[in-house]
Amino acid sequence: MKKIVYLFLIALTFSCQQEPKNTKLSGPVFGTSYNIQYFSEDHINYQKQFDSLFAVVNKSLSTYIPDSDISKLNRNEITKVDNHFENVFKASKIIYRKTEGVFDPTIGNVVNAWNFGAEKDKFLTDSSTIDRLMKFVGFNKVGIVDKHIKKQQESYLEFNAIAKGYGIDVIANFLESKGIDNYLVDIGGDLRTSGLNLESKKGWAVGIDDPNFDGKQSYSKVIVLLQEPTESLELMTTAIAMHILLIQKRVIQQKQIF
Repeated sequence: MKKIVYLFLIALTFSCQQEPKNTKLSGPVFGTSYNIQYFSEDHINYQKQFDSLFAVVNKSLSTYIPDSDISKLNRNEITKVDNHFENVFKASKIIYRKTEGVFDPTIGNVVNAWNFGAEKDKFLTDSSTIDRLMKFVGFNKVGIVDKHIKKQQESYLEFNAIAKGYGIDVIANFLESKGIDNYLVDIGGDLRTSGLNLESKKGWAVGIDDPNFDGKQSYSKVIVLLQEPTESLELMTTAIAMHILLIQKRVIQQKQIF
């Protein structure tokens, strides 16, 4: 009996001394990939829940999916939208006003005309086409009432500049709803962190890609977020957007533009 108790105490001591281990999940999403790390006491794998949440956000906001809500809205097939769409719409309104129109989700068809958007070769890229499309640009011309979008038929909405960050917030909010305060959510280089990396007992370390244009990947800068814990978890949350500038060449009237 004493031997059994002794072995039990050894096992208990060993389990108490085990180092924290993060759950690490990854997969494709939004035309890029996600990498999520978090620590939970029960080590539950939430990959199915993450993929389900991503699918819902995509179904609402992706202009790359023909039967998404935003694609149907742009074809004037529906006017009613879901909570995700409404959240992004209202956040975009705030940014639109604060940037005095520099950020404008109604520029989508002009982007398509230059073949940078989801619908390539939709228009001829000439000055008259651009001038015509610009008449319907202006987020101030679009509104929402009781989840119904009010817009001109020719208006085209695209939230790709903000949707990826919103998807990150959806995952972060889910983790926090499960009582998880130490996490990193990364989608294509945009990320949000909270708490600490308990595996390293430090802040989350993030490498910044060098701007290489030869196809090689390297980084010479690493930043550590939130090296020391604070009393308020709200102060321990960091979000960073790191967009890669892809220089695409276009030749118009024998002139090269960038």
